[in-house]
Order: sequence, then structure tokens, then C-alpha cells
Amino acid sequence: MIFSPLTNIGELSSGFKRELKEQYTLPELQNFLYLIFQNLMDISKTDIHINNNKEVPDYIIVKINEIISELKEYKPIQYILGETEFYGCNIKINKNTLIPRPETEEIVRWILDETGSNSCKIIDIGTGSGCIAVALAKNNISAKIFASDYSEEALKVARRNAGINNTDITFFNFNINFPETSGILDIYDIIVSNPPYVTESEKRQMNENVLKYEPNDALFVPDSDPLIFFRAILQFAQSKLKSGGNIFFEINERFGKQMVQLLEEFNYYNIILRKDINDKDRMIKGTKK
Repeated sequence: MIFSPLTNIGELSSGFKRELKEQYTLPELQNFLYLIFQNLMDISKTDIHINNNKEVPDYIIVKINEIISELKEYKPIQYILGETEFYGCNIKINKNTLIPRPETEEIVRWILDETGSNSCKIIDIGTGSGCIAVALAKNNISAKIFASDYSEEALKVARRNAGINNTDITFFNFNINFPETSGILDIYDIIVSNPPYVTESEKRQMNENVLKYEPNDALFVPDSDPLIFFRAILQFAQSKLKSGGNIFFEINERFGKQMVQLLEEFNYYNIILRKDINDKDRMIKGTKK
């Protein structure tokens, strides 16, 4: 064991950083500690500093030793703890779902800015953990939220997150590549999706922890057709998005211009390509004629 019994918060924090300092930056390690203490002991950032001498129970020390071993293998802290925060919501995740990114919160904010507290029907296609659908439902209680995914394992996680956050969402098992099964679905005011959009050739630029732990089928598309899922969703929207309704996508920054052209091909107007917090073209919106 890295830590022995009768270890207090201060000693544990110092030892934790010492064990992992060769692999992570100090800010990363401090953030890991905040998340770990919050998750395992329900201790806030402030409490960590105020109660530096508080003794840590033996079972927590055992768990933190396990966490350190997993972090040494570069397993993301969100998967280790099984949860993350997204737009103020507690979101459970596992190997069947992607880790929600801060950039995705921006598309939620954009939709909420557009809808306010108005009643509308919104569907999130490829919902994964359900983070987008849950955040929308939590922040616009007048909206009727629907969410679909081809993975039943992902939908189990999404349904759990809807319950944890006290939201009412209708879930469908639906594969966008087989739109003939869409007869069970409604007509929507808004369609939103964060589909796979990372090309196979971009794999070599990605961190090993993403490639090793996150579900690849939720990330990658062939270089020969990088817009394959966007095209399929736009085909679906031809009959399922009402005239005057809006479609929102999170996109690959490399294909902003191509996405504008694709929406134009499907006769969308008021097309807006928006940059994220990192000044990259990562979101697009269009209105259906």
C-alpha cells in the first residue's frame, strides 16, 4: 500500500501528488484530489484545506491506493470514479459512454438561449450518457425531451442519469443508419446531436487514454466519408424536423465549411457556424425551410 492507516488528509494529499508527479501536472493532481474527496468522502474543496488534519478512514485509503494504480495506467479520473459534472448535472458514465466535454456544454447553452423556457420538442440523437438531454430537461422544464442511441448499454446509463437528475426524458433504441425504424418517433422542433466525427487518420494525434478507454465507435468515422453521420441525421430530419425547426450539431473543427455546404444542400437557412471556448469551429446551427 502507498498509504498506511492513520493517514490524514494533508499527508494523503502530499503522498498522492508525490506518487503521480512524473505523469501529471500539479493542477491536474489537485483537481483529481478535489474530485476524489468529493466522491469518496463528500468533502468540498474548502473542507480539504480547513480539515487538513482529519484522519482518513482505512477503507478510503484502500480505495485511493486503487485509484492511484489506475491513474498510473492513464485511466481517466471520470471513468475511475464513474461520474462527472456536466452543465451542473451529475452524470454517471462507464466504458459504454464517452466522457462529456466542456465544449459540449456550449451547445446546450446555445439551445437554452434559443428556447428559453418555451415549450418545444427536442430530440438528442446519439445521446450516449444522456448528458445533453438531461441538461436540457433540467434547465427547461417546459420542453419535452427525447433521446436515442443504438447502444442499449449506453441507454441504460442515460436512463439512470435522467432519474438521478429528476428529469423526464423519453428514450429510444434507434440506429440512425437504419432510418426506416423511425416510424415510432415524433415530429420535433429541435434536433441536436454530437455524433462521431473524429477521422481515423486523427487517431495518432489523440491521447492514449482516450483511445484505450473511451468507446471508439462513438468517436471515429472513416476518412473517406467524415460527414457520414451528419448526412444520415439530416436525412432523418427531412421528415422528423418541422419546417422552421432548428438543427444543432457539434462538429469536427476541420469540417466547418463542409458542414455549412451540407446544410445548404439540405435547404437549411440562417446557418451559423460557431466557435467554442478554444476558438475552434465546433458547433453549427441551421433552420429548416
